[in-house]
Amino acid sequence: MAKTPSTIGKYRVLEQIATGGMGAVYTAEHPTLDRNVIIKKLTFRGDASVRERFRREARIMMDFRNDFIASVYDHFREGSYYHIVLEYVDGLSVEQLIAEQRYLPEEIALRICRDCCMALEYAHHRGVVHRDIKPSNILVSRAGQGKLVDFGIASVYGDEESTLTREGMTLGTPCYMAPEQFRNTRNVDYRADIYSLGVSLYEMLTGKRPFTGGMSVEAVQRIQRGRYPRPRKVNPSVSRFAARFVRRLMQRKPKRRPQNVRTLIRRIDRRLARIAPGTTGVHSERISAFVAGRWTPLPGHSFLRRSARPLAAAAVLAIAVGGSAAWYFGLHHEVLSADEYGAMQLSVRIPREAYERGEVPLAAAVYRDGTRVAEIPGTFNRFGTDDERGTRRHVAVTARRLYLPADDYRVKVRIGDQVHWNDLRLESRNVQRRRESTRFARTLVVLARPFESHELEIEIVARDRGHGGRIDELEVEHYSGGRWTAVEEVDKLTSGRLHRFRIRAEGYRARELEIDVPAYERTLFIDATLVPEEA
Repeated sequence: MAKTPSTIGKYRVLEQIATGGMGAVYTAEHPTLDRNVIIKKLTFRGDASVRERFRREARIMMDFRNDFIASVYDHFREGSYYHIVLEYVDGLSVEQLIAEQRYLPEEIALRICRDCCMALEYAHHRGVVHRDIKPSNILVSRAGQGKLVDFGIASVYGDEESTLTREGMTLGTPCYMAPEQFRNTRNVDYRADIYSLGVSLYEMLTGKRPFTGGMSVEAVQRIQRGRYPRPRKVNPSVSRFAARFVRRLMQRKPKRRPQNVRTLIRRIDRRLARIAPGTTGVHSERISAFVAGRWTPLPGHSFLRRSARPLAAAAVLAIAVGGSAAWYFGLHHEVLSADEYGAMQLSVRIPREAYERGEVPLAAAVYRDGTRVAEIPGTFNRFGTDDERGTRRHVAVTARRLYLPADDYRVKVRIGDQVHWNDLRLESRNVQRRRESTRFARTLVVLARPFESHELEIEIVARDRGHGGRIDELEVEHYSGGRWTAVEEVDKLTSGRLHRFRIRAEGYRARELEIDVPAYERTLFIDATLVPEEA
C-alpha cells in the first residue's frame, strides 16, 4: 500500500479517505483559508480521455458558485499526477444515509431532492448536464445543506466533446441512467438528469434501486421499457403523491418528463407545505435534525385529521390484510403448533464486490429424506431483507423465516455458479425459544466464496434499427491496453471485469458498448442495434 503523502502541493494532507484504480482522495488543510478541503488525485495513466475529463471537471466547476454544488478551489498538476481541490462537506452522502436508515422519510427525501433541483437549475441554466446523478453524488452536510458533487462526466451544450464522448458511447452509472443515455450519452440533455433524480428519489423513499443488473441486456431492456416495482409496493408508507412524482420523473420518453426543474421545485414546495406546515423557513434545520438523529415528523398530515369512517374502514382492511399476511408468513405456527413446528432463517453472505456489481442469482431449497419440501427462489435483491452493513468483505442477505415440522433437513443454496449443501436440525418453537441463539429462529449462515473469473464465450449479433433485420459481416473490436483490437485476435476474454466493445458494419454507424460482466458468468450474448449512416 502506497504511503500517504504529508503534503500535496501547498496543502497539508490530513488523511487518505479513499483509493481505487483511478486515483485517491484525501482530506487536507488549506494553507490560508483555515479550513479543510478534499483533494482528488488522478493516478490512472491509461486512456488520455480520462485525464481530459478530470481537467474538464475542474474547468466546469471552477466557474460554479452555488450553495447547492460543492465548490472547486484549485486544480493543478504535480509531477505526473493531476489534482482537484474541492470544498470539504462535513456530513454524509445520501447513499450512506440510506444504508444507515434503510430508507428516508418522505419529508426529508423531498427536501434533499429540492436541494438537488436547486443545484441542477443552476447548472442547466449554464448549459451543463451532470449525467451521473445518484445518491453517492449527493452529499448532505450536518448543517442540513444538500450538495451535488462529481461533474466528471458532465456535458456542456455546444461543446462537441469529439474526443471525449463519441457517437454511441455510453457513460454513467447504469441503474440510474435514462433510457436515451444507453443509446447515446453524447446527445442527452437536461431531461436525463431529471430522470436520474427520479431514480435517486425512488431509492431514498424505498431503500431499493428500481433497476439492478448493470449493463446486462436484460437490465437495459427493463430500463428502456420502464419496468420496475412501483414504490408503494416496495414501501407501503410511500404516499400517492410521492409515487406519482417519481413516476413522472422516470418516464421512458424525455418529452413526457417535466421539462425543467423549476416545475419540480414548485411541486415539492406545495407538498412540503401540506405535510410539514410552518417549516418554510427552517428547511436546512429539518434536514440537519435528521442527520443528527433529532428529527421527528410533524402532525400536519396526520391521519387523525381525517374522518372516522374512512379510518374505521382502513382499520378493518388492515386487520384482514394483517391476518392474511400472518398466515402467509407462517406466524400461526407460533401459537397453534409451537410443539410441532420450528422456525428457520437463511442468511447468505455474498462477497461485497459481487454484490456491488449488480444482481447475483440466488435460490434455496429445503430437502427431507431426499424430497424437496420447501423452496425459496429469487435473486438477492428480492430474496428478503438486505442487510448492507454485513462485514467489510461480505454483504448479509437474509430471507424471511420459514416454518417446517421439527426434523432433520438438508438445505441447498445456489449462489451464482456455486452450490452449497448444509445439514440442518430443526427443533420445535417451544424448544427454540428457550435458547437465546434460536429464540427468533434457527439461523443457517452460508458463506459464499469469492467468485473466480472464467473464460468468456461471446456471441454478438446486430440488427438494423429500422426494419430489425439481422446484419451480416460484422467487425467487432475489444478495447484493452489502450487500443482497439479485433475480438478474434484477443487471446482470451474473462469474466469479472468491465469490457468495451465496438461493433461496425458497412453502411452503419459504429456502436460502442460497455458491459460489466460478473465473475460467475461464462457466456455473454449481445444483441445490438445499429443505425444506418444516412439516418
